[in-house]
Amino acid sequence: MGMQSQSFVRVRNLSIDIPVTNGILHAVRDVSFEIPKGKTLCVVGESGSGKSMLALGLIGLLPHRATCVSTELSIGGVEMRGLSGAELSQLRGRRIAMIFQEPMTSLNPCYTIGDQMTEMAVRHMKMRLSEARDCARQWLEKVGIPASSERLRQYPHQLSGGLRQRVMIAMMLMCEPELIIADEPTTALDVTIQAQVLHVLASLQRELGLTMLFITHDLGVVSRIADQIAVMYAGSFVELGTAQAVLDTPTHPYTQGLLACIPGFTSKQEKGALGTIPGAVPSLVGNISGCAFFNRCPEAVPACAEGEGPIARRVGQQWVRCLMPSLSDANVETPV
Repeated sequence: MGMQSQSFVRVRNLSIDIPVTNGILHAVRDVSFEIPKGKTLCVVGESGSGKSMLALGLIGLLPHRATCVSTELSIGGVEMRGLSGAELSQLRGRRIAMIFQEPMTSLNPCYTIGDQMTEMAVRHMKMRLSEARDCARQWLEKVGIPASSERLRQYPHQLSGGLRQRVMIAMMLMCEPELIIADEPTTALDVTIQAQVLHVLASLQRELGLTMLFITHDLGVVSRIADQIAVMYAGSFVELGTAQAVLDTPTHPYTQGLLACIPGFTSKQEKGALGTIPGAVPSLVGNISGCAFFNRCPEAVPACAEGEGPIARRVGQQWVRCLMPSLSDANVETPV
């Protein structure tokens, strides 16, 4: 997809490397994308594919020894490259918010919910303490937490997983950010609570016009909230397009395999059998020769294992990194 002037997030050629004992771990490999204002991009992939590292790289929260390079990395018109730690901290609290995977490790067990929420508002919104507590109460109610005054006096361990995750959402939205980065925010929750949290996020996004980067390995979640979908494998995007295009006409064999693993999602499932993808994600340490999916791909041809791997090509409504013969006549364009 070409870059558009109204895109709130613009990323070109982002790569993240981390030195490890046996070489360089290439956590993210040459990723490019954009998110229009008010829309949601869902990044999908197996554990270990680089999704969380991508999110941390966007907002400058990478491990100390990691290096992040790109030709463009802008959020809300602000070029993120070269910002100081203080400038990044200010942006992260005010314009960008991140909801982490496990709320119990994100909330401080030594402080009440009220203390942690009011600290955010006092620091970033410059509110007085009484105003901040009123604001915290209103946001708890907005995300569906009853008895908000009582909840503010409680500690994280006194709340269930679903309530803690809603507290995290309320805390992040208190400062009225423009971009939400949600890193698997429903993974630790049961299905009914998961649905409620997704509903809260989706309704607040519509109400506030939020832009969202949503990271998950659950394609069932993606179908409910995504405007765009990026399928990530071994640090790279192998397919990127509108949610409808990726879900209705998956083109990369990895995307097809992921969708075949969802009960009832595809009519190709025989006698109720679920699909599987054999093998495992390759090591991200060192360079990968050819296509990273080669050894697991049912469509692989010898050329797939050669060279530096396929470039992204425009196929219908999607960008796809694949050398499949069936795509040989695809329009080859420079990827975003």
